[in-house]
Amino acid sequence: IKMEFKQDLKEEYAKIGISYFPLDPVIKGSLFNRAEDFIVREIFRENCDINANPKKYLHGILVKRNISTFDACKVFADCNGFDYFKDISFCGLKDTFGLTSQKICIKNNGKIRRTKFLKFFIKNLSISDIRLNQCDHEGNNFVIKIRNCDINEDTKNNIIHVENIIHKGLPNYYGPQRFGVCQNNHHLGKLLVLGKYDLFIKNYLTTSKNESQEIQDIRRKISENYDNLVFCRDLVKGTEELSSEFELLENLLIMDKISAIKSMKLSKFFVQSYVSYLFNLALSKSLSKDYIDSDIIRIGNKSSLDDFNYQLYKDILKSERIKLSDFKKCDFELEQKYRKTLFFPQNFSYKVEERDITLEFDLGIGEYASLFLDFIVVNDKFKLN
Repeated sequence: IKMEFKQDLKEEYAKIGISYFPLDPVIKGSLFNRAEDFIVREIFRENCDINANPKKYLHGILVKRNISTFDACKVFADCNGFDYFKDISFCGLKDTFGLTSQKICIKNNGKIRRTKFLKFFIKNLSISDIRLNQCDHEGNNFVIKIRNCDINEDTKNNIIHVENIIHKGLPNYYGPQRFGVCQNNHHLGKLLVLGKYDLFIKNYLTTSKNESQEIQDIRRKISENYDNLVFCRDLVKGTEELSSEFELLENLLIMDKISAIKSMKLSKFFVQSYVSYLFNLALSKSLSKDYIDSDIIRIGNKSSLDDFNYQLYKDILKSERIKLSDFKKCDFELEQKYRKTLFFPQNFSYKVEERDITLEFDLGIGEYASLFLDFIVVNDKFKLN
């Protein structure tokens, strides 16, 4: 689980397109000390019909601790004989670091033998004819503990200040988790948009940043033996942090490059990460000019920009040396979406206990708790997953 110590928070955020901050942090304390200090519960509408016919799917609650949604689903699929890519779906990705719960959808084929594992378990299984897909939930509830706070007469006033800011809205950027532990998902996504598959594969397998020494050493060996796919595959086999790299190398041994990349469950998130980076640049530009009334487009394959979005994006696309036509030709499905410029945390509350402050709040789909915390907490760690 990776927590980077902050060198310069604004400098790190600038690398993912965020250059406009709404306020200076006002609560002094320490975040992300234990998994239980970062609790996430998915908020979902009840759409499971136990009388459904045919009963194609099982819905359950995936509860996990310090493991990604992807890795938990992969372990579950491999153990129970499911096709990880086709038979399992979920509404959204939950933080790797933390204690999280979310809905999971599993093909109902009678194969489930095990539901409890070291870092996660699945409970409350029930039958349904509904397949859950991305964004079928309503949002997430967060309970965050800030430890070793500066508790003094100004503390309550500072939290009241946070509440006032919340009511005015916060910039709805895509946060660091969108860009991966190496903070390079957007660079990889750009390579996919431009069809530079050889470069994508090499960079994905060999680039390391913010990773453990063990993972850095493995990536160095891959770089040194890059032409030997079997050696590289065996090198990453069984390494939990490199399960997606193993998946890609396995695919490359039996498929052409584009098919191998497309067969990765993560592949679409790279191109989404790139357009998220472009969105962050556009939102930073918009906020610096006080343009906060209009939603901003997140670019897709079929995007056609209105005047407002054209003015925001034209210089950004020119600087990136990319055109809308490149997205139209992209081999990866990329849906255009409008995203609100501001987000408003709901049901915000807090509790002070000795030197700790516990915050609770709800966020909508695609809104980042770690980003919200960086806006308000003076903290020495940078949450990457």
